[in-house]
Amino acid sequence: MCGINIICGFYDMYKYSDAARSTISWRLIGLARSAWAQILLAVFIGLGVTLINLAQLSITGYAIGQMFSGADVSVVLPMLLIVALMIILRAWLTYYKEMIAYYIAAELRSHCAIASMSIFSLLVPAFSNSVRLVNCLQRPSTCRDA
Repeated sequence: MCGINIICGFYDMYKYSDAARSTISWRLIGLARSAWAQILLAVFIGLGVTLINLAQLSITGYAIGQMFSGADVSVVLPMLLIVALMIILRAWLTYYKEMIAYYIAAELRSHCAIASMSIFSLLVPAFSNSVRLVNCLQRPSTCRDA
Protein backbone atom coordinates (compact mmCIF):
# COMPACT_ATOMS: atom_id res chain seq x y z
CA MET A 1 0.00 0.00 0.00
CA CYS A 2 2.89 2.33 0.76
CA GLY A 3 4.31 1.82 -2.77
CA ILE A 4 1.04 2.93 -4.36
CA ASN A 5 1.03 6.11 -2.25
CA ILE A 6 4.58 6.90 -3.36
CA ILE A 7 3.68 6.37 -7.02
CA CYS A 8 0.55 8.50 -6.67
CA GLY A 9 2.59 11.20 -4.93
CA PHE A 10 5.06 11.31 -7.81
CA TYR A 11 2.19 11.41 -10.30
CA ASP A 12 0.51 14.30 -8.47
CA MET A 13 3.82 16.13 -8.20
CA TYR A 14 4.31 15.80 -11.98
CA LYS A 15 0.67 16.54 -12.79
CA TYR A 16 0.74 19.93 -11.10
CA SER A 17 4.25 20.93 -12.15
CA ASP A 18 5.23 23.16 -15.06
CA ALA A 19 6.74 20.17 -16.88
CA ALA A 20 3.31 18.56 -17.25
CA ARG A 21 1.80 21.69 -18.74
CA SER A 22 4.68 22.31 -21.11
CA THR A 23 4.55 18.88 -22.73
CA ILE A 24 1.06 19.37 -24.20
CA SER A 25 0.87 21.38 -27.37
CA TRP A 26 -2.77 22.10 -28.11
CA ARG A 27 -1.92 23.39 -31.58
CA LEU A 28 -0.26 20.08 -32.41
CA ILE A 29 -3.30 18.21 -31.09
CA GLY A 30 -5.48 20.41 -33.31
CA LEU A 31 -3.31 19.64 -36.33
CA ALA A 32 -3.42 15.92 -35.57
CA ARG A 33 -7.23 15.72 -35.59
CA SER A 34 -7.23 14.38 -39.12
CA ALA A 35 -4.80 11.63 -38.12
CA TRP A 36 -6.46 10.35 -34.94
CA ALA A 37 -7.64 7.15 -36.61
CA GLN A 38 -4.11 6.44 -37.83
CA ILE A 39 -2.70 7.22 -34.39
CA LEU A 40 -5.16 4.81 -32.78
CA LEU A 41 -4.26 2.16 -35.35
CA ALA A 42 -0.57 2.59 -34.48
CA VAL A 43 -1.38 2.34 -30.77
CA PHE A 44 -3.34 -0.88 -31.24
CA ILE A 45 -0.57 -2.34 -33.39
CA GLY A 46 1.89 -1.46 -30.61
CA LEU A 47 -0.32 -3.23 -28.07
CA GLY A 48 -0.48 -6.25 -30.37
CA VAL A 49 3.30 -6.29 -30.66
CA THR A 50 3.51 -6.21 -26.86
CA LEU A 51 1.20 -9.23 -26.62
CA ILE A 52 3.24 -11.06 -29.26
CA ASN A 53 6.41 -10.34 -27.25
CA LEU A 54 4.80 -11.69 -24.12
CA ALA A 55 3.64 -14.85 -25.88
CA GLN A 56 7.05 -15.29 -27.49
CA LEU A 57 8.81 -15.05 -24.13
CA SER A 58 6.41 -17.49 -22.47
CA ILE A 59 6.68 -20.05 -25.28
CA THR A 60 10.47 -19.73 -25.29
CA GLY A 61 10.57 -20.26 -21.52
CA TYR A 62 8.29 -23.26 -21.80
CA ALA A 63 10.46 -24.74 -24.55
CA ILE A 64 13.63 -24.24 -22.48
CA GLY A 65 11.89 -25.87 -19.52
CA GLN A 66 10.93 -28.83 -21.68
CA MET A 67 14.51 -29.20 -22.88
CA PHE A 68 15.84 -29.17 -19.29
CA SER A 69 13.26 -31.73 -18.24
CA GLY A 70 14.54 -34.12 -20.92
CA ALA A 71 11.96 -33.77 -23.70
CA ASP A 72 12.88 -34.80 -27.23
CA VAL A 73 13.80 -32.22 -29.81
CA SER A 74 10.77 -33.28 -31.86
CA VAL A 75 8.56 -31.99 -29.03
CA VAL A 76 10.38 -28.67 -28.66
CA LEU A 77 11.01 -27.94 -32.35
CA PRO A 78 7.39 -26.97 -33.20
CA MET A 79 7.41 -24.48 -30.31
CA LEU A 80 10.65 -22.96 -31.56
CA LEU A 81 9.18 -22.67 -35.06
CA ILE A 82 6.19 -20.85 -33.60
CA VAL A 83 8.61 -18.50 -31.82
CA ALA A 84 10.43 -17.88 -35.11
CA LEU A 85 7.12 -17.03 -36.81
CA MET A 86 6.26 -14.70 -33.94
CA ILE A 87 9.58 -12.91 -34.40
CA ILE A 88 8.82 -12.39 -38.09
CA LEU A 89 5.25 -11.22 -37.32
CA ARG A 90 6.53 -8.84 -34.65
CA ALA A 91 9.09 -7.36 -37.04
CA TRP A 92 6.46 -6.88 -39.76
CA LEU A 93 3.97 -5.25 -37.37
CA THR A 94 6.67 -2.97 -35.95
CA TYR A 95 7.65 -1.91 -39.47
CA TYR A 96 3.99 -1.25 -40.32
CA LYS A 97 3.54 0.81 -37.14
CA GLU A 98 6.66 2.86 -37.91
CA MET A 99 5.45 3.52 -41.45
CA ILE A 100 2.11 4.76 -40.10
CA ALA A 101 4.00 7.10 -37.76
CA TYR A 102 6.14 8.31 -40.67
CA TYR A 103 3.09 9.14 -42.81
CA ILE A 104 1.40 10.91 -39.89
CA ALA A 105 4.52 13.04 -39.38
CA ALA A 106 4.73 13.80 -43.11
CA GLU A 107 1.09 14.85 -43.19
CA LEU A 108 1.54 17.13 -40.18
CA ARG A 109 4.67 18.62 -41.75
CA SER A 110 2.77 19.43 -44.94
CA HIS A 111 -0.04 21.06 -42.95
CA CYS A 112 2.52 23.16 -41.07
CA ALA A 113 4.24 24.13 -44.34
CA ILE A 114 0.96 25.20 -45.92
CA ALA A 115 0.02 27.22 -42.85
CA SER A 116 3.41 28.90 -42.58
CA MET A 117 3.54 29.73 -46.30
CA SER A 118 0.04 31.19 -46.13
CA ILE A 119 1.13 33.44 -43.29
CA PHE A 120 4.36 34.30 -45.11
CA SER A 121 2.48 35.29 -48.26
CA LEU A 122 0.29 37.61 -46.19
CA LEU A 123 3.26 39.23 -44.47
CA VAL A 124 5.40 39.63 -47.58
CA PRO A 125 3.14 40.46 -50.54
CA ALA A 126 6.13 41.45 -52.71
CA PHE A 127 7.24 37.83 -52.77
CA SER A 128 5.18 36.81 -55.80
CA ASN A 129 6.17 33.15 -55.87
CA SER A 130 4.88 32.54 -52.34
CA VAL A 131 1.27 32.60 -53.53
CA ARG A 132 2.13 30.15 -56.28
CA LEU A 133 3.94 27.94 -53.76
CA VAL A 134 0.93 27.95 -51.42
CA ASN A 135 -1.31 27.00 -54.33
CA CYS A 136 1.09 24.22 -55.29
CA LEU A 137 1.09 22.87 -51.75
CA GLN A 138 -2.69 22.98 -51.55
CA ARG A 139 -3.43 21.76 -55.08
CA PRO A 140 -0.48 19.94 -56.69
CA SER A 141 -2.34 19.66 -60.01
CA THR A 142 -1.91 23.44 -60.54
CA CYS A 143 1.90 23.25 -60.35
CA ARG A 144 2.68 22.57 -63.99
CA ASP A 145 5.40 24.77 -65.41
CA ALA A 146 4.51 26.60 -68.60
